[in-house]
Amino acid sequence: MSAGPPCAASGRRFLSRPALHGRKVRLSPDEVLVAEGNHIRSVWLLESGILRVQRIGLEGRRQILNLLLPGDLLGADLQGRQGLSVEACTKARLLEVPMADLVQTVRHSPELRRAVHEANLVHLERMRWLTWMLGALKPEERICAFLALAGRPLSPEQQPDGSRIVTNPLSRQDLSDLLGMTVESISRIIHRLDDQGVIEILSPTRFRIRNLARLLGKGGVTQDLSALALAAPDLGEWIGGAQPPMTAVNEARPAKAQVS
Repeated sequence: MSAGPPCAASGRRFLSRPALHGRKVRLSPDEVLVAEGNHIRSVWLLESGILRVQRIGLEGRRQILNLLLPGDLLGADLQGRQGLSVEACTKARLLEVPMADLVQTVRHSPELRRAVHEANLVHLERMRWLTWMLGALKPEERICAFLALAGRPLSPEQQPDGSRIVTNPLSRQDLSDLLGMTVESISRIIHRLDDQGVIEILSPTRFRIRNLARLLGKGGVTQDLSALALAAPDLGEWIGGAQPPMTAVNEARPAKAQVS
C-alpha cells in the first residue's frame, strides 16, 4: 500500500497534537463547512471523505472549482477569496484547529511550515488539472480524462486481467458541476463508452476500464508512461518532483496541426 501525500502525513502528525486543541467535525453530504462570505478563523484537516470548493456563476449555475481529499489542509487558502463556499460531497470527518494556534505552531516548526506549503501546492496542482479539463477538452474527452486520470478520488483497483475498476463517490450533480456538463450528457457518454467496449458499467458508480490506452486517447492524452505514473495515483499528490503532473499530461497530448 502506498503512503499518502507528504502533506497528509505531516498534517496528521502535527494537527493531531493535543496542544493545538483541535476538535472533531463530522459532515453529512451537502452540509456546509464554510459559507460564502464567512470570516475564516480556523483551519481544517480532512481525515476522511471528499469536500468541494464551489461558487455560483453569474448565470446562476454552481461551479465546483476544486475537490478536497483526505490529508488536505484547508482554511488559510480561502482567506480573502470572495464568493467561495465549501461543502461536503460525501460523509466527511475533519479536525478543526483555531487559525491562531496553527500560526503559532508553524512559527516554531519548520516541518509543519513545509507541510502547509505542500498542501497549497497540492490544491494548486489539482485545480490546474480541473481547469485544464474544462478549458482544453471536449465533453467526451473530459469524461475519459476523469476516469483515466482522476486517481485517488476514484479508488482505482488494478485487476489481474489488466483492467482497472474505478468507483465514483460523487453524485451525478457534483460530477456535472465539476466537469461543466449536464447530467444527461454524462450518462449518454458513459453508455456510449460502454457500447464501444472502452469501459464496462458494473453499477451506476462502478466502472471497469477495459482499455486504458484507448480511454486515454479519447481523453486527448497519449499513453505516455511517465505521465501515467504521475497522474494515475493522484495528480494532487505530486510534491516537488522533476515535473508537475499537468506538465507531463500536457506534453503527452497529441500536438495540434499547425496552420500556416
